Amino acid sequence: MRAATEIYQRERCDGLIAVGGGSAIDCAKGVAIAATHPGPLKTYATIEGGSPKITEAAAPLIAVPTTAGTGSEVARGAIVIVDDGRKLGFHSWA
Repeated sequence: MRAATEIYQRERCDGLIAVGGGSAIDCAKGVAIAATHPGPLKTYATIEGGSPKITEAAAPLIAVPTTAGTGSEVARGAIVIVDDGRKLGFHSWA
């Protein structure tokens, strides 16, 4: 995810397209936050009180699911493994 965030910023991208299952889509959601918000991603985890910090600045995301059942393409949240190895939830209305 870190590499994708760096590419997004370096190439001045203006959105993301996630193709795959729930993990790929959740990864893209993490990039959408990390690439557009300052500080480490874990700052924005729900358990860390970060949900209100996720703004509409988050990168736009188009999700193309290739598996059935996860519903990640329509969910407002994502589960991402952060640098310290924890699986954290990220949720936002933005």
